[in-house]
Amino acid sequence: MAVSAIQNCTINSREAGIDALIITGLARDYCVYYTAMDSKKLGYETYVVLDATRPVTKETGDSAVADMKIKGIQIIESPDVAGVIAQLTSDAKYLKSSILMISIILCLFKCLIGM
Repeated sequence: MAVSAIQNCTINSREAGIDALIITGLARDYCVYYTAMDSKKLGYETYVVLDATRPVTKETGDSAVADMKIKGIQIIESPDVAGVIAQLTSDAKYLKSSILMISIILCLFKCLIGM
């Protein structure tokens, strides 16, 4: 059964003002994929840090990345994270949420571990 960290997280991210998520973790083709898909479906600006994930198999990992791109999820590399955060924080819309966005990464990780 595939798992989305969003389904298991108790934080109300909309009330906290979170508009964007940066997702990392294992496995790219299951937990990361379904978390990113749920994030996008819920209307969050969604980023997956490709080199901070690993797939179960190359084939399913490649398929997941292709599908995420089609769905409008931004695929970035770890050197891009600082630039994405800077871009989000320079936009007044994300000024408050960007700090909380960092926290949600930890929440997602905790939710995955705490399952």
